[in-house]
Amino acid sequence: MTYRRRGLHTVGPVSLVARDVLGLATRRFSLSETDDLLVYPRVHDLSNRAKRDLLALHDTAESNDRDEFDRLREYVRGDSLRDVHWKTSAKRDDLIVKEFSAENRSRTVVLAVSGEEGRADEMAEAGATITLAFLRAGVPVTLATPDGTLSVAPGDRRQALDHLARVGHGTAAPEEEPLVSVRATRQGTVVRLGGREVSFDEMVRSTGRDRRADREPVGEPSDDRREVAA
Repeated sequence: MTYRRRGLHTVGPVSLVARDVLGLATRRFSLSETDDLLVYPRVHDLSNRAKRDLLALHDTAESNDRDEFDRLREYVRGDSLRDVHWKTSAKRDDLIVKEFSAENRSRTVVLAVSGEEGRADEMAEAGATITLAFLRAGVPVTLATPDGTLSVAPGDRRQALDHLARVGHGTAAPEEEPLVSVRATRQGTVVRLGGREVSFDEMVRSTGRDRRADREPVGEPSDDRREVAA
């Protein structure tokens, strides 16, 4: 069974016909039970340039929030290489980074996604793709959609996908200015990165086939619901 569209789908009831190998005997079974399947939006593979642009935008915004130098600490995944203290790293034979007092709170990226009527799927795909790009880089995301706002930590990506699987069209209303915003229209999906706009199609890595290079795996059954990728 393959679902081409995201959202909550109901499976069943089902009629089953069993035949012997010779086709002489037939028996029919009817199953009245139903089950729900939550289909996630497609998650596309961004080009290396698009990933760099997103993380560079985050690094720039983060640097604007810094206070004074606080201490040195060991490098952890997601730290910017521009903060590496190379002299100390050479002595320790390990990467050491400079930490600023404001960095004790990891800056959250505010991402707002909106879409015209009939373009909710495109909106959800772009939103899921960009959200997961930040989460994989260790950056938490505040995701604003037409159906509400939620905060997503790097280890909670299913929370974002659950929300984006159900979200409808409309305009997001974030409480603060978004660092990145998505707008899906009949003319296409546009992503605003700081002060410039770029087509979402240009951000997606070209694979010479349908853009599904980075699918989310099928989820485990949960509360009488199964989650699958579109």
